[in-house]
Amino acid sequence: MNHIYRLVRNRATGAWVAVAEI
Repeated sequence: MNHIYRLVRNRATGAWVAVAEI
């Protein structure tokens, strides 16, 4: 199975985090 990842920016740290969409 393939997972789709999208980048979400954390407002607190300003860091980009990859979130898996199932």
